[in-house]
Order: sequence, then structure tokens, then C-alpha cells
Amino acid sequence: MYPYADLMCYCLMRNHFHLIVRFRSYDEISDLIIKADITLVPGKLNVISDEKLTLFLSQQFSNYFNSYAKAYNMENFRRGALFKRAFRRIPIQTDDYMMRLIRYVHQNPVSDCLAKTIEEWKYSSYSSILSINPTLIPRTEILELFGDLENFIFYHKQTDTGVEF
Repeated sequence: MYPYADLMCYCLMRNHFHLIVRFRSYDEISDLIIKADITLVPGKLNVISDEKLTLFLSQQFSNYFNSYAKAYNMENFRRGALFKRAFRRIPIQTDDYMMRLIRYVHQNPVSDCLAKTIEEWKYSSYSSILSINPTLIPRTEILELFGDLENFIFYHKQTDTGVEF
């Protein structure tokens, strides 16, 4: 994802995963593409339209997932598709929705009866956000979204009626 996006939140589960990703601005990504001399359309100058940029970013994720699937298959002596369907992108328009979505992602293992508490599930960004150890998650920004660490923890203990996708 780097340098095109920041990983804001994640949860890895047995049969699926959730990522909340924030893409950098159009100008930042365009500059990175031009500086890296990446050709979006062979034989044409880099005139980067919104459509080309969207396709480029989708392809970056596709490449990432394909690389992961190939490595997983090789390690586990298997062949074929690892993911049943393509990833979905949902725009996050408000801070309230972002907060609810982060809580939904972190509560997912509890909802699926894989853990009794959010803290128990070690494959999510929840513990990274609580920790003082270095992380690629923008911890300070996430905690500021919730107000502070205490409110972050309190908010995660609340139940939600559901997050609409």
C-alpha cells in the first residue's frame, strides 16, 4: 500500500479479513506515479485521469492479493484461487462512520465467536493502537478521532446495531 495509502485499521480472521485504508490525495499519488515513471497506458504520456488512477490503485491491491495467494499456495502445497471474490471499496465520508467501521472491524472476531473479547484477538490493529510499540498504523490520528485512548477503549466496548456497507 505504501506509498499510495495508509493502513488505518485491520483484522485478520480465518476465512476473511478487513482493512481500512486511506488513500493519499490525488495530487500526491499522481506525483508519485510521475516520479516513479510508471506508465499507466503504454505508449502514452502520463495524463492521469480519475478513472486511470482508480484502475491503477485497484491493480495495486490486486497485485498484492495475488502475490499473497501465490506465496500461501506455495507454502501450503496447494493450487488455485485463495479468495472467492474481489475486494470491495466503500468510501468513508464522515468521522462518525469511520469510528463505527473501526469498531466493527475490531469487534468482528468477537461477533464471529473466535474470541471472547477484542483484546484477546491478536490479529487486529486494536492491540497495535493500544500499544506503545512502533506501528505503521497512524495511532495518534486514530486516537484523536475517538478523543483519546480512554474514549477509544470505551467506544469499543459499546455494541453497534450494525454497520451498513
